[in-house]
Amino acid sequence: MFLFLIEIYLLGVLVTNYFSRKLPPFFLAVSSILVGLLGYALNGLILVLIGIPLTRWVMIALVSVEIIGLVIHQVSQKKLQLMGQSAVWKNYLSVGLAFLGISYIFYLYNFFFVTTDSVYLVVMARNLIESGFSEWFFASPRGMGLFVPLVQTLGILFGLDYSWFIQPILMGAFLTFFIFFLFRSGQRYIRKKVWLILLIIGITGLLFSADLIFIMTTYIHTNFNSGLFLFLVVATLYFGIREKNRAWFFFAGLFLIGFGLMRVENVIIALCLILIISASQHMEPKAQRSVFLPYLGFQFLLLLRILFIDTQTYSDQLSNGQILMTLFGILVIAILLFVQEGKFVKQVLYPRIWWLVPAGLLALIVVLGILNPQQLSTNFRVILKNAFITGNWGAVWWVITILFAILPIKVSFFMKRELASFILSFFLVVGLLGMFRVPYHDRWFDSANRMIVHITPVFLFYVFSLISKAGSLGKNPEL
Repeated sequence: MFLFLIEIYLLGVLVTNYFSRKLPPFFLAVSSILVGLLGYALNGLILVLIGIPLTRWVMIALVSVEIIGLVIHQVSQKKLQLMGQSAVWKNYLSVGLAFLGISYIFYLYNFFFVTTDSVYLVVMARNLIESGFSEWFFASPRGMGLFVPLVQTLGILFGLDYSWFIQPILMGAFLTFFIFFLFRSGQRYIRKKVWLILLIIGITGLLFSADLIFIMTTYIHTNFNSGLFLFLVVATLYFGIREKNRAWFFFAGLFLIGFGLMRVENVIIALCLILIISASQHMEPKAQRSVFLPYLGFQFLLLLRILFIDTQTYSDQLSNGQILMTLFGILVIAILLFVQEGKFVKQVLYPRIWWLVPAGLLALIVVLGILNPQQLSTNFRVILKNAFITGNWGAVWWVITILFAILPIKVSFFMKRELASFILSFFLVVGLLGMFRVPYHDRWFDSANRMIVHITPVFLFYVFSLISKAGSLGKNPEL
């Protein structure tokens, strides 16, 4: 199995190597872990969709063929000459050894944290291996995302009950990315590295003051992974726009597909993000289409396939009507990407999207709240109670509240408006979802609380940028 993990990592290395002259080697090396795992998951998804059973040797053969194809292409394009660039390959080698080391340590010591949802995801993995898309027990793609079950098949194919060692790898990747992007953002505003490092330690320590984050390190579920992929989508879009480097956009599009595979609700968040970013007009229309259309097409086809699954399982949440509404929303966003240069869209609609999206979500909540005021007040109370008392969030939301109370409101930094709009929209989506189901409970392991894990890294990136810019005291006028 560990040889196959090396093969998965090598697949990621060969994909990211195409960008070795354009992006930081360390980012590419760590990204290779996620790209390899995402490649494995997409391979498995394609096989079950076309009716080919998932077996150990089929997956090994498929990944091997892909690696050989990439090697041949890169040799023909003289891409592998980068083997001579020691800085690039030292990063790949060191990260690869860390990847295998963490895998092996947590393989030996199983600290797996379990809830009922974890069992459902593992059962879904077994369903994928045993019957593809034809038979489901307890949970199905109508209720839970497919990325975690597909990754869980990795251990099962090699004779294990489940893959308990994967989640700590993802936590290690997240921590690395989080610090990397904070440093990359903060160095634009803070000249003295000692202050920058102290601020990064403070923000990272604030995040890990939450017991919830530690729990997610060994918790087989979709929430933390959603937060990881969403943070990477936002960060790569942010730096691709700010640095005018389109190489970042490739990873934004790829991680967006991973985010969409994670949970059934994630498509709503993704559509909000795409709409807000495209309406900002920071990206050229052609670049927007190249980044967002592959995800929209992938999500549309997957939901269309799920529409025709008659599962009748316990945790099915998506009705046919909800799927059809989501498909319609995907089509609308895709059409907007093609007509955005029209006068009405460009001059009237898009300049107002940053406030129209959260305003529209708020209006829906208000209307539903008028129809059911008790449920509205319950959801609002539960979200606040989770954040400050019962949700295992430690000091996170207390400190953020204090910072927003003392920081100057007029402090501006690059894409502040778009990030604020998206963060607010996310919280409103959580509130809106609570109006369509039994109100969330005030316990840490219920959906409303766990979903906040998705946005917290992005929110802390926003807070970090706000503090960095405020601390520059006007010495760096560039936004």
